Amino acid sequence: MLDQEAYLSRTQEYEHYAKHENDIHDPAYRDFVAPCTSFVKAHIPKDRKGLDYGAGPGPVISAVLQEAGYSMVEYDPFFNPNDQVLEDSYDFVVCSEVAEHFHDVRGEFERLCQRVLPASEVEDGRGYVLIMTRLWSQEIDFEHWHYRRDPTHVFIYHRDTMQWIAHWLDLELVSCESQFTVLRRWKD
Repeated sequence: MLDQEAYLSRTQEYEHYAKHENDIHDPAYRDFVAPCTSFVKAHIPKDRKGLDYGAGPGPVISAVLQEAGYSMVEYDPFFNPNDQVLEDSYDFVVCSEVAEHFHDVRGEFERLCQRVLPASEVEDGRGYVLIMTRLWSQEIDFEHWHYRRDPTHVFIYHRDTMQWIAHWLDLELVSCESQFTVLRRWKD
């Protein structure tokens, strides 16, 4: 976790994000988010509603899933700060390249879980929280790792961190790979 004294100001953070080239038509960008979009297509019925949490200036996950027939809602604190969408519940929440920016990890994960319907309500694909963030492992030279050098990346996760979050929030850890974690909410 980055020392809070080193956090960028909100303006500096916005300026950094505004430099990202998130073109929803870019095939490489679509390939990058494919672990998330492929999981949704394979495990969640098309008539389900999802939240793209931290969608950014180019909400590629929403675009890909809408093209596939899913209903998607977007939220981003900088580019789409519609807090009303955070009052609804969703069958699944996707959070791509966002968790590493959480200043309040506990509060943000609680917020994500509160937005997703528990799988125990209906056994047809509800309840997923999908997180795309690169996980640190012992094989990675942390000091020279490009991912931790991004000034907006304030919290770096490890597989053990994701297991702890799942246990703490009473979630099922469905899958946890180097950059894609699948959590499932079973209970209210």
